[in-house]
Amino acid sequence: KFYSTFTRRGERTFRVFPKLDANILQLDVQPGLPALSPLESTVRQKVHGVFVTAMQTTAVPRRTLESLAATHKAGVPVVLYTHRFAQKSASFPFLTVELMSPLAALVKFMWARGQTADSRKIQKLLDQDIASEHVPPSSPRAV
Repeated sequence: KFYSTFTRRGERTFRVFPKLDANILQLDVQPGLPALSPLESTVRQKVHGVFVTAMQTTAVPRRTLESLAATHKAGVPVVLYTHRFAQKSASFPFLTVELMSPLAALVKFMWARGQTADSRKIQKLLDQDIASEHVPPSSPRAV
C-alpha cells in the first residue's frame, strides 16, 4: 500500500500521492503501419488511459487519430507524445505531452491518472515540472 508523503521543493511543500494507474494501453505508432481503428475495445476492456508515441503527428494515420478522438470522448484519457510537435493542431481533442522523454511521459501519465480521472486535471499535472522531468529541446538530455 502506498502512503502519501510530504515533499519540500524550495519554499513550497507538496503532498504527493504515489499511486500509479498501471491499466494504461501503450501504442507505439511507426511510419508505414496500417491505421488502428479497433480502439473501441479499449473501452470494453476498461482501460483507464491510452498513451500513444509517434515520431511526428503526421506519422499517425487519420483513421487512428479519429479513433483516438472517439476513445477520448468516451471518457478514456488519451495522451499523444511525439518527438516533434511542429504540426500540433488546436483541433486535437486529446492530451499532449512535450519536453520530456517518452518513458518519463508515460510514467507521469500513469501517476497523473492515479491521482484523478478528469482530463483537464491530468493535462495540468502533465504540464507541471515536478521533479525536473521537463527538458528543453536544446538540452543534451532531450530525446
